[in-house]
Amino acid sequence: MTEVLTHFALGPLLLLVAMIFKIFPAKKINNVYGYRTRRSMMNQEAWQYANLLFNNLFILISILLTLAQILFAYLFAFVETVMYTIFALLAGTAFLFFYVERQLKERFGDNQE
Repeated sequence: MTEVLTHFALGPLLLLVAMIFKIFPAKKINNVYGYRTRRSMMNQEAWQYANLLFNNLFILISILLTLAQILFAYLFAFVETVMYTIFALLAGTAFLFFYVERQLKERFGDNQE
């Protein structure tokens, strides 16, 4: 029973983290907190844009993951639900990273300022 509760806490826990990032965004470029990549840290404008975009998409992906977990639990056995949830989490994370990086590249290019 503990495994089931732990598994189904994943989506809501990620949503909580996403909401914390949204409520308390990283205001200045730092090495501890926020969406930190080479492109996002090239200047303050890129940093603010990347963190705003990341935070909004992170909330959306967390909500979608939570809904997917509920759907998977209804359709599949527990082991399959865990596997599909892990796949959905990895796909959502990859999408989030590549989408934000692509938007940064389109908006700011590759130039270090």
